[in-house]
Order: sequence, then structure tokens, then C-alpha cells
Amino acid sequence: MQKAIEPGAAVASHAEASAPTDEIDVRRLLGTLIEGRWVIAAVTAASILLAAAYLAVARPVYRANALVQVESGKSAFSAEFDKVASLFGQQAPEVAGEMELLRSRMVLGRAVDSLQLAIEAEPHYFPIVGRSMARRHAGPELASAPLDLAGFAWGGESISVGRFEVPDADLGSAFTLVAGEHGRYELLDHDGSRLLHAQLKQLVRVKRGVGELVLQLNELRARPGTEFSLVRRHREAVIAQLQGNVGISERGTRSGIIEITLEDTDRSRAARVVNEIAEQYVRQNVDRKSAEAAQRLSFLDEQLPHVRHELQTAEDALNEYRNREGSVDLEKEAASLLDQIVSVDQNLTKLRQEREALIRRFTAAHPSVVTIDAQIHDLQQLAERMEKQVRSLPQTQQQILRLKRDVEVSTTLYTGMLDTYQQLQVVKAGTLGDVRIIDRAVLPLGAVKPNAGRVLMIALLLGIAGGVGLVLLARMLRGGVADPELIERHLGLPVYATVLHSRMQQKLHSSMRRVATRENYVLADADPQDPAVESLRNLRTALHFATLGAESNVLMIAGPMSGVGKSFITVNLATVLAMSGKRVLMIDGDMRRGCLHEYFGRSRENGLSEALAGALPLEQAIQASGVEHLDLVTSGSIAPAPAELLLHSRFSELLTEVSRTYDYVLIDTPPVLAVADAGIIGRFAGAALLVLQAERHPLRQVEHAAKRLQLAGANLRGVLLNDLRSAAASYAYGYSYGYGYGYGYRYAGK
Repeated sequence: MQKAIEPGAAVASHAEASAPTDEIDVRRLLGTLIEGRWVIAAVTAASILLAAAYLAVARPVYRANALVQVESGKSAFSAEFDKVASLFGQQAPEVAGEMELLRSRMVLGRAVDSLQLAIEAEPHYFPIVGRSMARRHAGPELASAPLDLAGFAWGGESISVGRFEVPDADLGSAFTLVAGEHGRYELLDHDGSRLLHAQLKQLVRVKRGVGELVLQLNELRARPGTEFSLVRRHREAVIAQLQGNVGISERGTRSGIIEITLEDTDRSRAARVVNEIAEQYVRQNVDRKSAEAAQRLSFLDEQLPHVRHELQTAEDALNEYRNREGSVDLEKEAASLLDQIVSVDQNLTKLRQEREALIRRFTAAHPSVVTIDAQIHDLQQLAERMEKQVRSLPQTQQQILRLKRDVEVSTTLYTGMLDTYQQLQVVKAGTLGDVRIIDRAVLPLGAVKPNAGRVLMIALLLGIAGGVGLVLLARMLRGGVADPELIERHLGLPVYATVLHSRMQQKLHSSMRRVATRENYVLADADPQDPAVESLRNLRTALHFATLGAESNVLMIAGPMSGVGKSFITVNLATVLAMSGKRVLMIDGDMRRGCLHEYFGRSRENGLSEALAGALPLEQAIQASGVEHLDLVTSGSIAPAPAELLLHSRFSELLTEVSRTYDYVLIDTPPVLAVADAGIIGRFAGAALLVLQAERHPLRQVEHAAKRLQLAGANLRGVLLNDLRSAAASYAYGYSYGYGYGYGYRYAGK
């Protein structure tokens, strides 16, 4: 129970009250969120509805994939190198190169040309929902057009373009194709002018600018009047887009298996494009191998006649020498020497070929190249020694040996080249590339995007976050104080009660302003169990401390500005006191805009202003309110100078007289910061309570209002925090200072 503050207690200094604090009030934050729970729920529901609407109209995206395998023979050194490279997350050079080849304009360009992806043709759909409705149409028949909107496609329409070419100036521009009857159609320009009128399968050419427009339709299925969009895009732009959309990746590590993926809104087109890319990739690989064989055959075609001529020349020289010198046979030793010379020449030729292959990969200092160079050097020395042996033979033997060596070497070379030529012809006829298709793309069963579960979950989270942000932003923009502890710390005054927001009072107030009938609109009488009324019952108990040591039983209810609920507090507190058996008098001290009479369906005339002006006896100014033990003095007719009337001695005499007759006298006053009336009334009241509306008043404004009352001589005893909208915050803050406020909180759930 808060101890009453003695009359005239000063407000705490602003410097002391403004002491900074880094603590986050979790209870207040939680209360704000609970207060704004319906806003959060509404924003979340709106977010989910928007997500559901998006899912209903969004075009599903399908993913197709195919697998190709890259086969390449590697040496042991290359295999070990690839293993080491894989430890660092690097791909084998062959696979990385093949992946880049798959992304190349050569392969993708062939796919674009083969499938005519540069031609885009699709029906016109009704905005937003038309495409979704057409997608859900099932059955062989065309969907009926609602509301006679025959120009749009509603389901079942299809078009197949065999050829469509436009001048460069029209690339990327959309033409409109309108379906007619019996397979006829017409093509409209960008501005709606007709370019041609033709029949299906008919190849049409139209002169257009500096170029020519060529069109041939293979298929058109639509009701007459249905419009289609026809666009010829830049080939390079289509290839670039396909390069960005197609996915190329290796399955596993050093597996040599490459996956080709593509996402598209058309499931059949996605599968077709992936398969075409794979086929074009395999085809170019085969073409490359065939080109290598053809290139070698072309080289052999050029070399074979020369080798055959050299062989023929060598044979002719040998035969001529024999005919001239007679039949000369080599001795056994010379014949053996000839075999050795031929073998050495063949080995030298083979080693030189191997060295040529290695020097393309390594430098001359590489160990493999150095080894072959040493072998070549040894064979060359051996050949020189055998040449010396040849020179030691008789002249006839030397000549016949050289001639036979030329014939043998030429014969071996010609035979080998002829065998290679035949093998290359076989290879060219049945070339198999280094790659093959393992899995072809099939028609995707389901869409991969949008993911309904993920979209709804994101929408839920965004809705909750947006709702929370909106509630906190609104709370921050209001900027008013709602913490009783903060008010007590800054003002040095107790908060006697926190009064919850009442929906019932909202309804009563609306009826009071709208319906011109003489009824009772007092919340405490209409709904005694309302949480706000329960808070005022607790205040009734606290009034003993509020008036402790006061000179009279006159209690002034004031507020910094209008609209904070002063009149509501006055009327319902007076009613609660009257229901407890106390005799209570309410005085409407706001002679400018008083409204207490409206709560009881009374007229404002013949009230306080008339009594203070001496035009009406006090007994006649007091009216019965309709609530037992509760009387009312209305504000009276609008007075030209209310402050002067309040300063008249009649006002103090009036208060003295009624304070002897009633147990409690409650005065509703004008706003403290607007006019001086409240300060004048406060001089004659035994105690004053300042009503604040939760989250409306900045602390400076509250301090200013309290200081003005105290400087005017009012006995300000405490504060009432009205219209607290968060039940959780009310419980968190009010339980400690609200004198049993927890009981009122339990009613908040009703």
C-alpha cells in the first residue's frame, strides 16, 4: 500500500527523474505485444492470404536433368595427378573442360537452333488469374470463355510455329496472332495493323522495311478470336539466357559423370532442351573424333603416293643394279647386318615419334624426354658403327646392301601407312566419342518451385515479424508513458489505480453521442463487472489515503488535456461510491465544454454557471442522477467568463455547504494545460487527482501539468492511469501499486 504524499510535495527534479537506464522492460514489451495481438494476427493472416494467392497464380517451375559420362584413357601419372588434385577440391582437367564445353555457345547454340528456342509463341491470358485457370483445365476440349472474353486463352489452346523470321529491327518485338476459323489466322503489327492473313502449313513471306517477314504455322488450336503473342528473339540473347539457366555439375569426385539440369515453367520443354543439349554435346564429340580421323586420312592421302614412289624408285634401282652387275646375293654376314640396320632405322623412327609427342607436353629437360634422347643417341652411334662395317665390305656388297636397305625401309613404311589408312577409314565410318548419355531427361512429375510449405512458412514468419514491428512502431510513435513506476519516480506521486480500457464504454459513448434519448450511459451501472469498474472499486478503497489529512471531502478530478477520460473517471467513481451507500455529489466544473449531464441523459442548463451567477438557488441546481445516493450539478449554460465565476466567493460557499451534506463531492474540471480553471478549483478542493491516459502523455507534459496544479495551490495527492489497453501490462505494472488490481485483471479475459 502506497503511503500518501503530504500536500504541497514538489515534483522530483527533471535531472533526477531523467536518470538514464539501460534496462529493457520485458514486462512492458510483452504487454505491448499482448495488447497488439489482434494487429499481429491480422497482419499474419494477411501475409498468409497473400502467400496463398501467390501460390494460386504463380507459374510452377519444373526441373529436368540428364547424365552424361566422360571417358578418357589416362596414363598412370595423370591418374595420380588427378587424385592429388581432388584432395584440394579441384576437378580433373578433362571433366572441367567438358563442363565448359557443355556451356559453350557452340553446343547451346546448336540446341537453340534445333528446337527453335528463339521463337516464343504463347496465348494471351486474362491478367493475374487467367494463366492459373488455364493451367488447371483438364480434358480434350477447349475451356469455355467466361463473360464472353473470347480474346483470352482459358485452357486447352496450343500453337506450333514451323518458321518465323523477321528483320533485325523487329527482333524482340511482339506480334499479335489472332486465330480464325478453319485453320486460318491473321498476324497484327505492334500498332494493331494487319500484316498477313494465311492458312496453316502455308509459308508466307511479307516485305517489311528493308527485310522480309517469313511465317509458317504447323499447328493452331484455339477458338476463333483467341490472341497469341509471337516474338522472334535475338539468337545470342537466347543462348546467353540458356547459359545462365542451365546447370552443369559433376556427380561425385572424379566420377567423370556430368549432370545437366534446367528449370522451366514448361515441363515438356525443360526435358526437350536438356536432352537436346546432351545429344548436341555427344554429337560434337563424335564429330570431333571423326574430324581427327578425316584429317589423318587426308595427310595419308598426300603421303602415300610419295612413299609408294620412293618404294618403286628403290626397287627399280635395286633391279637395275642386279641386271647390270648380274645376280648378286648378300653374304650371310651382310644379310644379318642388313637386318640390324633396318631394325635400328625403325627404332629410331619410333623413338623420334615418341619424343615429338612428349615435347608437346613437357620441356626438353623432363626426365622422360632426356631418357628418349639418350636412347636416340645410342641408336645413332650404333647406326654409325654399322655404317663403318658396311664401308668395310666389298664395293658390290656395299651397293647391294644400301639398295636393299632402301627397299626394305620403304616397304615397311609404306605397309605401315597403308595399314593405318585402312584403320582410319574404319574409325571414320564407325566413330564412337569419349562421352555417352547415361540417363536421358524425362518429364518432371512435380514442380520444384514454388515450394508451398516454404512459402507459407516464410509468409507466417514475415507476417508475425511485420505485425510485431507494426505494434512496436505504433507504440514508439505514441511516445507516451504507461508505466506507473516511471510516473511515480518522475513525479514523486503515487499511482492510485490503473484503469483498463473498456470496450463496453466505447459502445456506450457511441450511443451517447448518436442517440438523442434520455438514458443512463454510466458503465458502472450498465456493466458492474467490467474490468474498468473493478479498478475504480479498488480506487474507492484508496480514496481514504488520497484524502488523508485533507481539509474537506471535496475531490477534484483533473487532466493535462481533454480526452483523457476525466469525465469517465468522475462519473463512474461517483457511481461506485454511491453504490457502496455513500452520498455523493458530482459537480461539472467545466463551464465551457462540460459533458457530465450526457452520461445521465440530462440537460446542461440550470447548473453551476447559473448558481455562481446568483440566478439559481443551489437547491434547484442539484439534480437527481437516476442512481441512488448520487446527485448531479451540471455545468449550466455557457458562461462568458468562467474563471471569474470560480473566483467569486459563491463558489467557495457552495463547496462548503455541499461538503457538509454529502460524504463525497467530486468535481470534474477543464484541462489543466488549456485554461486556468482547474488551478482555481484546486484551491478550494481538499485533494486533487491527476488523470493520465496511458501511452498518450510525454513525461514533460505530465510534469508540467502537475507543477501547474501545485503552483496554483492544489493539494495534488496522486495519479490515475486511465485507458490502459494491455491487460498483461496492467497486471505487470498495476499489481504492485493498484491496491488489489490483480482481481480486476482476472475480469479482463471476459
